[in-house]
Order: sequence, then structure tokens, then C-alpha cells
Amino acid sequence: MAPGASTAHTMMEDKEKALHGALATVSMRSRRISQFAPLLIALVGLPARGKSQLAHRLSRHLNWNGESTKVFDCSEYRRKHMALYGSHDIFRADNQQGSAIRRQSAREAVQDAVLWLKEGNSVAIFDGTNITREQRRELDDYCQSDMGFRILFIECVCEDQELLERNIIEILHYSADYKSMSEEEAVDDLRKKLEHYMRQYEPIDGNLETISFVRVENMGETVTAHKVIGQKESGILGYLSGMRALPQTLYFTRHGESEYNVVGRIGGDAALSARGQLYARALAEHVNALAGREPLTVWTSELRRTKQTAADIRAPKYPLRALNELDAGICEGLTYEEMQERFPQEFAWRDQDKLRYRYPWGESYIDIMTRLRPVLAALEDDHNVVVVGHQAVLRCMLGYFLDAKLDELPYMNVPLHTIVKLTSYGYKYKVEMIKLPIDCVDTHRKQPKFSLYNNVWFRGIIGVYALLDSHYKYDVAPVAFIRLLCLVIYMILFTLADHARRLADIERDAAERTATIELELIDKKLSAEKSASDKRMQAELEAVEAGSSRGSNRGSRSINSTICTTAPLSPRAIEHGDIALSHKATTSGIPHVFQAGDAIQAHPQAWGPYGTNVAAPPGPLPTFQEVGVTSAPP
Repeated sequence: MAPGASTAHTMMEDKEKALHGALATVSMRSRRISQFAPLLIALVGLPARGKSQLAHRLSRHLNWNGESTKVFDCSEYRRKHMALYGSHDIFRADNQQGSAIRRQSAREAVQDAVLWLKEGNSVAIFDGTNITREQRRELDDYCQSDMGFRILFIECVCEDQELLERNIIEILHYSADYKSMSEEEAVDDLRKKLEHYMRQYEPIDGNLETISFVRVENMGETVTAHKVIGQKESGILGYLSGMRALPQTLYFTRHGESEYNVVGRIGGDAALSARGQLYARALAEHVNALAGREPLTVWTSELRRTKQTAADIRAPKYPLRALNELDAGICEGLTYEEMQERFPQEFAWRDQDKLRYRYPWGESYIDIMTRLRPVLAALEDDHNVVVVGHQAVLRCMLGYFLDAKLDELPYMNVPLHTIVKLTSYGYKYKVEMIKLPIDCVDTHRKQPKFSLYNNVWFRGIIGVYALLDSHYKYDVAPVAFIRLLCLVIYMILFTLADHARRLADIERDAAERTATIELELIDKKLSAEKSASDKRMQAELEAVEAGSSRGSNRGSRSINSTICTTAPLSPRAIEHGDIALSHKATTSGIPHVFQAGDAIQAHPQAWGPYGTNVAAPPGPLPTFQEVGVTSAPP
């Protein structure tokens, strides 16, 4: 064989080996990472592109759908290494110390995300910039090759100037980095920070990178997917495709008091009571005033009481079956006392796990959450909507927007005749409770502290009874006796449990009443102290004004007890004035006023005619927060 041919043959063999090695590596990686492996989502993009808003909205959506998800914000880790945010300089590429802090912060965030996934959770969201290809490659290799996790990159791009300006305003208002800065300083700092990032930014390129990614432009206006494989990833892609970024104001209210509410019955399709009709008119008056400023829509259930409540509202109305109240099955129309008497076992099981308990031939809270998914998806991207619904349904809807824990949903307090207003700010919602002055019953049932189903003896008795009931005939004397004995023991345990629950409720109510009384006493005491303080202050001011009008040789001056900024008293006022103040003016709870001749730390003659310090005063000039001079000397 010729030397050239030998060399070419060797090169071909080397290429084949390298190719087989690469294929083997890819094959091992594919085998190691299954469809059910935990998923790490890494955000990519410049600041003010909506990454944090997307991360938290996606986390809320995934948690609601049973995927335990948590957001790991790289900025929070950076702030742990810096007592105070200095300036934009930390984001310069040539700032080695700043770069080291940012790399360490990202490393800690990823490590905590990995620990979260190792604990058995489903999804971790790494909220960082990840603006270079090298950063993304290292993160991709670490998650897939080293940890065996799936990873999806989501790049946020924003070309809409209106949306970009809104994102910038939210950062300036809500970011912890700019709390101690003035508005001008914060705007300038953020602008320079963006410039530093833009010099380093390398957008994701599918031709140069082998990662799986989704590009979201203008918060859902355009969504592009590249190598997206997997059930979770496909579900996330579907959610991102329908997402929109809008400032939101949403209103939630239960129907007016119904006839069933008055007598304590659950479910049914009852009409409004007399007080419920009053609430319907008051609600219409309130909402119609809002509709006059900005158009809105009304969503109701298909049940009679919600339609009657919204009847007088002058806005488009949409009855939705998904908003119907929880179906109580065989317990529809019963009171809780009747349910406890007729179906004690069901009543105990419901107290044990109210979220997942399903009424016989009825529904559970989980069932409500399932049928609400399309409604919430539509509502999340809408604005100025009034939802007139039911207690269980509104608990689930409010729990979604407020990102409440699932086990807390069945016990959220959503009172009658109250409007719950949600206003979006950033990725969170501000809650405002608007109580309309119409009396109604209280239908809220608190979480019981004692559940009979937790009792081991009770569960054993129920198990024996069920076994005998399903395997033996009733006419066998020993079996009948044992069944009767089980029933007797069961009734005894149930009576004791009910007594314990009632005692626990009484104790809790008493503690709440005591706390309320204590708060009222504290408020009265503070009001009395404030009134006395105002009277003393007024008397002192009157005395000063009287003395000033009698003995001043430079004209009268008045002192106001106005609250000022933390600025020192003018040296000219000290030089010319007949007022001197000491440190006790700012350390005491009540402003202390001094007249001419009292002790002062800074001697008037140490200051020139225009406040120039011509000689060092014997002590520091105090800072006063609560007394202002209204007439400065000429």
C-alpha cells in the first residue's frame, strides 16, 4: 500500500472511531435521561425582557398542574454576597471581582436547584441571564451528563418598546437593587447595566448550539421551538404559546346570600335571599361605576344564584359551566349536621383530606381544579373581568393567582357580600377586599384540629366492619354480634371525636376574640396617647408664640410642629434666631421646643452671615426631624 493511501486509511479509521465514540456518548446520554427525569428550565436573555415574570407565571402554572416547581433567582443569590447593591460596575465584563461574584451566585443557584430536583420534585427554574454560549454549554453538560436531568432553555426577547418600557418601570419600582436610589440614579444605573450586558450577549443559535430551547418574543407574541422533546417540555411549550403580558385588574365575588346559605345547606340551585337581592343591587351599582371608566365583562356560573347576582350589571355576561359550584353528590342539599349524622364515615374522611376527598357521586377540589384549567388560562390573559362564582370555585381561582399551597385552598376564607380585587404588579398580585355593607351569614368552616379518621382505633373498627360486611352473611350470629359491637364502638369514638372537635373550635374562637379585644385596647391606648401628645405640643407652641411676641427684639418668629426631612437646622436660623435645639428634640417621642437662652451645642458666633462655617463649633450640629422653622432671617 502506498504511504499516502496508508495515511488516508489511518485518518478514516480515526474519524470512524471518533464518530462511534460520539454516538456511544449520545446513546448513553439518551438512555440515561428518560421522559420521567426531573427537568431544569434555564432562562436566557437581557434584563427587562420579562424573564422573572415568565418564570413565576410558569411556576404557578406547573404547581397548579401537580408538578412541584420552584424558581431559583440568581439575583437573590448575588445580593447575599453584597450587603448593598453598589452600581452597574459589577456587570462590566472587565470587572474581575464582579464577574467572580456573579459566577459564584449562578453556581449556588444551580446547586440549590439540583438539590430541589434530587429531593423528588419535578421542575426547577433557574432565573438568570445565561447570555454566553459557554455558560449554556457548561450548564447543559452538567445537567445531562453529570446529573442525568433534562434541561430546557427559554430565551426571552423583547422588541416591543411599550412592553420594554413597562418592564423597565416595574424593575425600577420593585427591584431591591434600586430601593435606596433616586429615580434619576436608578434609571441611569439600569441603562448602563443594560449596555454592559448587551456587549456580552450571544443570542441562542440553533446552528451553533446543540441545546433544546424555546424562544419567546414579546412575552408570547411569537414562540419558536428547537429540539423540544418530552411530555413536560411539550406542555410548557403549549402554555408559552398562549401567554400574554398585560397589566391586569380582576374582580371576584361570590353570589349574594342564597336561601340555602341562610339555613346552612350545601350545593343545590337555590335562589337569592332578600339580603342576597340587596347585595346584587349594591354590586351592580359598584361594578357599573367601574364599567363607566373602562369596559369590562362578567363571567358567571350556570346556576341561578350567580345569574341573579349579576343581572343588573350593565356589561356582557358569559355563563360558564366550569364555574359551577362543587357537586356534593349524595350530600347535595344537606346541612353539615345532617351529613355528619347520615354519613359519619364520609364526614370524617372529608375532614381528613378536604382537597382530595370526593363526595359519593360528586366532586372533589381536585376535580374543580381540573375543569378550571381552560378558564384560568383565558382569565390569565384577560383584563377587567368580574367573576361571580361560588365558594369552592373562587377558592381555587384565587389560590391559583396568589400561588397558594394546594392543601390551603379548601380553607381559604372567601366571605359573602365581598369583592376581592386583584391587581397585577410584576409577577405578583395585590389583594384588596371590598366589603359591601349588606349583612349576611358566615359560611366559612375552619379547618378542624382533630380528625376522627386519624384515630387508629377508628380506622381499625371501620376496616373490620367493612371486612365482615363484604365476606360474611348477616344471619351468622357471631358475625352479627361483632358487627353490632363495631357499630357501638364506632359511635362512641365518633361522639368523643365530635366533642373534642367542638372544644377545639371553642378554644380557637375564644383565642381569636381575646386577640381582637387586645388589639382594640392597644388602638384605644395609642389614640389616647396621641391625643395627649397633640395637646401638649399645642400648649408648648402657644407658649413659645406668646413669649416670642413679648420679648423678641428681631421680630416675631413662629415654629411649626411639621414633620420635615432629615435636614440639619439652618445655621442662619441659629445665628439670628431665638430658638435653640438639642439632641433630645429628636430622641424623645414628642418634639421638644426650646426658647432663647437654653443650652445649645453649636455656638451662633461660629457661623458666618450666610451659613459659612468660619470656626469649628464645639459639638456636631444635630439633625432634627420634627421641628421646622417657617420664617428664615433675611
